[in-house]
Amino acid sequence: GEGVVTTDARLADPGDKEVERHVERAQMLLRSFKNARPAEGDTVNVAYEKTNARKLLGENATLQLDAETRGDKDTAQVLDSIEPFLLDIANLRDQPSREEVRSVKERMKKTEIIAALQVY
Repeated sequence: GEGVVTTDARLADPGDKEVERHVERAQMLLRSFKNARPAEGDTVNVAYEKTNARKLLGENATLQLDAETRGDKDTAQVLDSIEPFLLDIANLRDQPSREEVRSVKERMKKTEIIAALQVY
């Protein structure tokens, strides 16, 4: 859903380093995407972010399944909030226009996803 992502999510199991690392990588990816600037012309080179987003999507699905199986709702919710942005980035064209990139950045800003992930 739209709206600000609110999480008081503390990981139920602090030993769950895998989720923590995953969330950190997702956060780094979103930051890197947020800072992507157009090259010459009207396109933005986000090839690195796209490849990364695809990798993280697979991981996200696995970790989310694990969390749901454990009944860890907080973690599942955080992973759920990351997924749409990973999808957005993974599905961009190789040289998306400035406009396409901007609309993803706008959604990131609206949900404050990067700030929400900061609690980790």
